Amino acid sequence: GSSGQFLKTDGSGALSFASVSIADGSITAAKLATGVGGKVLQCKVSYDSTMVTVNNTTGGQSSQYSLTAGRVYGDLNIMTITPVSSTSTMIIQGLSGATNSNVTYPYQGAYGVVAILNNSSTGAMDNTDYQYYPLQNSLTTGVYLPNTGVQGHYAAGNTNAQEWRLKGYSYTEGSNHARIRFIKHHLIIWEVEI
Repeated sequence: GSSGQFLKTDGSGALSFASVSIADGSITAAKLATGVGGKVLQCKVSYDSTMVTVNNTTGGQSSQYSLTAGRVYGDLNIMTITPVSSTSTMIIQGLSGATNSNVTYPYQGAYGVVAILNNSSTGAMDNTDYQYYPLQNSLTTGVYLPNTGVQGHYAAGNTNAQEWRLKGYSYTEGSNHARIRFIKHHLIIWEVEI
């Protein structure tokens, strides 16, 4: 046989080689198992290894992007994607590593990442309020901080370009310095029909 062929039988013991072919349109949603379907329209990936330091020295900041107050943000990745369908769903996945800090982590500190659409509160994604709080009890100075992530979905609504930002945040209370050094950030955006 040739590359890509398989061995088939005629039911009477005779064997021969054949090629696999599936006619266009022969697999329909009706033939799929329940819950299987949908289509990936596009996927974009951004990776940046740059270290981004986010310092929060005072706490008490007003809420930004309609998210938890007391945070200072820094941009880790920025990606623009233009939906091909106004009825699609955007699936956002962001992950960042972090390195150690030369400042003692505050007891009343926390850190994490969020995904922000068009630098506004519309579509803002945040999976936790105070990740790793209390920071000093969870992790000590000199420790390489664990990865932190965010994921969610957003209805495209139109075919206008969307600018998504993966932002790292540092949270503190009072005048306790929280310095978080984010490194090796991934932002993945899928446009799908569900």
